[in-house]
Amino acid sequence: MGVNEGNSPGHPYVLEIWPPGHYSPIHVHSNSYGIIRVLHGKISTKLYSHFNVNHQIPFVTQLFEKDDVTWLSPGLNQIHKVANPTSSLCITIQAYHYGHDDQDHYEYFDYITNNGKNISHFDPKSDMDYVQFKKLIKKEWVAYGNRP
Repeated sequence: MGVNEGNSPGHPYVLEIWPPGHYSPIHVHSNSYGIIRVLHGKISTKLYSHFNVNHQIPFVTQLFEKDDVTWLSPGLNQIHKVANPTSSLCITIQAYHYGHDDQDHYEYFDYITNNGKNISHFDPKSDMDYVQFKKLIKKEWVAYGNRP
């Protein structure tokens, strides 16, 4: 959500929908600041002390539930893996921003590939803008008969 103005890795606001069993790879957030709130469901976060293919053991795992909030800042909580370990949908909203003194923006999130042997990067781009998303959800809601 929002426009990438160059002061965050990708869009500054992200609404993520985590189907049951879905997860991210181990990744790092480009030394940005961030705040994450669980809007619905539960999400698990594993934190890592090193971003290295030879060190993939988390030092802590935390389960966040609806209305829980967590954060990251340069040097803290940057390296993590996120997963929805439940049988229900999880939705999070996230906001990211580089620090005022950070003039060397790295626009990518580096991650460890699923085979655990390589480091790669991706450009965090939105799947669709908020207006498109809202129209699609409304269409599905109407087609479903407005049932929960």
